[in-house]
Amino acid sequence: MSAPGDSKPRRRVWILAAATVLALTFGLWLAATVEKSPFTRSFGGRKLPRVTAGRDQREPEERRVVREGAETATIRCAYDGDGTPGSLVAMGRGDVLSSGEDLSLQVPAGSWTLYWQREGAPAVQLGRLEAEPGDVETCRLGGEGWEVVGAVRNPDGEPVANTSVFVCGARARTDESGAFTASARSGTCTVRAVYQDGLLTRRSAPVVVTAFDARSVELIVDDTPIAGMGIGFRMREDGARITLVHADTPAEEAGLAVGDIIVAIDGEPTAGLSDDAFITLGTGREGSRVDLVVERDGEERTFSFRRERLGDEDTG
Repeated sequence: MSAPGDSKPRRRVWILAAATVLALTFGLWLAATVEKSPFTRSFGGRKLPRVTAGRDQREPEERRVVREGAETATIRCAYDGDGTPGSLVAMGRGDVLSSGEDLSLQVPAGSWTLYWQREGAPAVQLGRLEAEPGDVETCRLGGEGWEVVGAVRNPDGEPVANTSVFVCGARARTDESGAFTASARSGTCTVRAVYQDGLLTRRSAPVVVTAFDARSVELIVDDTPIAGMGIGFRMREDGARITLVHADTPAEEAGLAVGDIIVAIDGEPTAGLSDDAFITLGTGREGSRVDLVVERDGEERTFSFRRERLGDEDTG
């Protein structure tokens, strides 16, 4: 037998259930009427483009045609390899544009990332372009990637022959005129010359290139004969740790040893220096004097001697 107040809770439950059903029904109806609602796609409506944060996410094929009258830039690449040249692909702001095998492409003004695609081969990134109306951007492609061409010169403008050039991880060498050619596959890479003078090396400033500005790279390296101490080193936070002392060099004769930490050269602290900055401090004219402060076994010692030319072998 029910208590007199039992009917009120039951009534509340039925009212709540009815309200829930009505709310769900209204929500489904409302969602189905919204043009971009996921319910529209789920219930057999036409396939609509997805919109995320206001950006149209339709498949690229729907947007590959350059609008008539749009201001465009031209991208052209020559292919020197074997087989079919493939195609250029430009990606930007969700758009994808593709060339034919003539490797010529019109792109609207704006920011684009360019790729070279051949059948059966990984895509090669050519770099990023800020295309301006009327621009004509060119590159040269080979069997392995895009071509980097340049020259190494000294500060007086004279060619520096037989010098290593590192291009995106690959290595080339200059000819008698200082010129070099190499192939690259990464979209943006660094080119740098390393001049070997006996046991000593000097490096040019790095130059960053893409496929569209890599045909006239100029690197400047100082090829004036230099003298040094005769050590190998590794930079640390507290200075330069000696990792090698070459035989018959000023460093060996002065008593420097592996494990010593050079904390100052000619009064200049070495803590925090780059490799190049340390080499600049440690090298100089033949016969010039160098004063070192060296930490060994927790104690500081001073060494003084004169720099000498350090052999003619190529240490690579």
